[in-house]
Amino acid sequence: NPASDLASLSPFIGLSPSVQDTIKGLLVLPIGLLVLVFIRLFVGIPTIGTFMPVLIGLAFLEMGMGAGIILFLSVILIGLGFRYSLGPIRLLLVPRLAAIFILLVVLLIFISYGIDRFGLPVQLGLSVLPLVIITMSIERLFVAIEEVGAKEAGFQLAGSLVCAILSCFAMSWSMLTTTLYVFPELLLALLGINLLAGRYMGFRLSEYLRFRSVGR
Repeated sequence: NPASDLASLSPFIGLSPSVQDTIKGLLVLPIGLLVLVFIRLFVGIPTIGTFMPVLIGLAFLEMGMGAGIILFLSVILIGLGFRYSLGPIRLLLVPRLAAIFILLVVLLIFISYGIDRFGLPVQLGLSVLPLVIITMSIERLFVAIEEVGAKEAGFQLAGSLVCAILSCFAMSWSMLTTTLYVFPELLLALLGINLLAGRYMGFRLSEYLRFRSVGR
C-alpha cells in the first residue's frame, strides 16, 4: 500500500496513536476548507454559515456518506420545525439557541440508541458531529426563510450539502491526506493558495451563468 509506506516516514510516527489520530484529523481540515473556498469564491454556491459544510463533511467522513446525509437532513428539518414552534413564545436569542441545542442532544441520544438497538452499521461520532454549528445553522436557516423565502433558503441548504459532500471526498483522498501527514509543511502551501484566492475580485461561475444574456 503506497499510502501506508509513505505514512511510515511521517515525523509524527513516534507519537502515541491517539495523538496521531488527532493530528490526522486536524490535517484534513485545511483540505476541506480549500474546497469550501473554491466553491464559495469561484463557483458561487451559497452555503449556510461559513465553516459548517466542512465540519459536516468531516462528520460524513466518520459516519459514512449515506448515513451522514440522512442524519444531517433529519436533524436540520426536525430542528427547524422545533424553531418554528418556539416562535410564539418570543424567546431571547441565547435561551432559544440553548433550547434547540438541548433538542439536538436528545434527538441524537435516541438515534444512538436506535443504531445500537438494531445493530445498524453506522458510527455516530458525537465528538465530530458539530452540534453547535448545526444549532446556529438552524437559526440562520430560519432567518433566511423569513427574509429571502423558502426557495432561496433551500438553495443555501442544498449548497451546504453539496459542499459537505465534496469536502468529504477531498478529505478522504488517502494519498493527499498521507502526503500532508508526512510533509506537514505543505500546510504553508495551502495557506498561500488561500491568500492568493482571497485577492480574487472577478466574477463567479454562477454569475457568468446568471448574466450570460448580458454578456451576449
